[in-house]
Amino acid sequence: EIVEACAGNTDAEAIWQDWHRFIGAARDRVIRDFGRGLYIDLHGHGHKVAQLEMGYLHSAAEYDVSDEALGASNNTAKSSLQALVALNRRPYAELIRGDYALGTLLMDRGFPATPSKQRPTPTAPYFSGGYNTIRYGREGGPIAGLQIETNSKGVRDNDVSREKFAKALTESLQIYF
Repeated sequence: EIVEACAGNTDAEAIWQDWHRFIGAARDRVIRDFGRGLYIDLHGHGHKVAQLEMGYLHSAAEYDVSDEALGASNNTAKSSLQALVALNRRPYAELIRGDYALGTLLMDRGFPATPSKQRPTPTAPYFSGGYNTIRYGREGGPIAGLQIETNSKGVRDNDVSREKFAKALTESLQIYF
């Protein structure tokens, strides 16, 4: 959000506005050309647990429920994956922590991730997604979204790690789609 992001700095606010115009135009083009899409807000974290944190706008505690409870309408209404839920191809819990959930697919490729089938409930601290995930995911119309918080070592600490992660993310997204 602009107040938090820019702290009243007018130069930063101008850049913030430009960035959101660019993302908005990209979103509009994806909708025009493909009808739907996926927005990923990619970040880095410094938490002690070295894992990818998949943010779908739920707190860590909100995952500590049954799949049925996770898929309840009050949870899907909060989710940044509403556009995928609307397709009604898989139950919501499967999109988050099933065999073909993005976190599960990344775990299968050597990148610990939560939530996933292997780690269904995140540990605190956990980044659940923020302003951009809400704006371009939950409120993105036919665009689903998520925030991926990455640990440093083995993911983004050097060129080899970044290349390996990029390949794993690309492969995982192809299956996820």
